[in-house]
Amino acid sequence: MPEFRSHSYAAFLFDMDGTLLDSSAIVDRIWRSWAERHGIDSEKLLANVHGVRSEDTIRRATDFYTALGKRTIRLHKEVPGHVANRLQAALWREIVHLISEGVVDVADADTAVCWGPGLRWGVMGPTLLFHLGGGQGGIEHFFDQFTGPMTAWWKVLGNPQITPEVRKTVVAGVLKEAGTRSLDALASQRDEVLLGLLKLRAKE
Repeated sequence: MPEFRSHSYAAFLFDMDGTLLDSSAIVDRIWRSWAERHGIDSEKLLANVHGVRSEDTIRRATDFYTALGKRTIRLHKEVPGHVANRLQAALWREIVHLISEGVVDVADADTAVCWGPGLRWGVMGPTLLFHLGGGQGGIEHFFDQFTGPMTAWWKVLGNPQITPEVRKTVVAGVLKEAGTRSLDALASQRDEVLLGLLKLRAKE
């Protein structure tokens, strides 16, 4: 780099598409690394990205999932893992904390979520729901009224460790909650409700 800086140049020629230099190996390495961090099949991904602008790859992926009836989100900054999985992990961390501390058992924790905010989350995201929660003042009034209590709760949220004992407690609680229902029966129950919800939301 010092040698490069010690010279003056009349012009620079930038090769952005591998015309002058073969950039295939670099493209491969970057996309494979990204795929591994996000749990995506790298071979299938690479079959569709070479010679294609990143923006066009994102658009094609968005169109594909939209055609399947799914909703996509756009990340403006990379983070490890899927955003939805990170949000799910944050909630489950507190659930495991409450269970490990003996505050609630597994069934009650699940009930608190699926019959509490989970019902509303199937319709709107939590931030938009907080906008409604602020009444006529909307999200600004929500901040005025609930910033104190909310940040106080954040300070006491748990950071549990998955010890053998905690794992044993959660496993036993899940099996007790499932009762005589098989995995297939639970999946059918879940899918029936989800399909009904997706049908209702298809008009959005």
